[in-house]
Amino acid sequence: MTEKIHQTNYSPAHIANFFIWKADEEDIKNITLLKLIKLVYFAYGWYLAVYNKKLFDEKIEAWRYGPVIPSIYHEFKEFGNSPVCRYAVEFVPETGEFDYPIIDKNDSDAIQVLEAVWNVYKNRDGTQLSRLTHDANSPWSYSYVKDTNKEISDSLIKKRAKDAILKYQNFNNSDKSQ
Repeated sequence: MTEKIHQTNYSPAHIANFFIWKADEEDIKNITLLKLIKLVYFAYGWYLAVYNKKLFDEKIEAWRYGPVIPSIYHEFKEFGNSPVCRYAVEFVPETGEFDYPIIDKNDSDAIQVLEAVWNVYKNRDGTQLSRLTHDANSPWSYSYVKDTNKEISDSLIKKRAKDAILKYQNFNNSDKSQ
């Protein structure tokens, strides 16, 4: 029996903008394209693991340097290895204008997960985060096929995220007992 996974009304741009905003707020300058993609990937996985819902409805693909959300790559590829210095924009057909997608401030479920992901990974650079996604038995390692951008299954992402959350919780609990 296949479990049904619901989704939110967010796009990857909403999630990326959250992390860009957090970096601005905390004066963290190392939000490169690579780091941003990995943060959005981790957020997707954590949200899926905690709420059994997709944070956004876009496939995550296994590229050479790890899991990639194609729309985020294309939105920010101009920055290369330099820090991302603008927010993602989306076209709103109803108004014919461009908008900066943001997370609903009343969505405590999404904000809680995004804050947790930010706090765990904000001090790592894109290369360090990429290495985490390349571990043996990672969703990427099971999905990557050279010169293809094969989709990574939600079930693999969800399992890996559950393991990461447990590791994070155990680390936090051991800190509090000292």
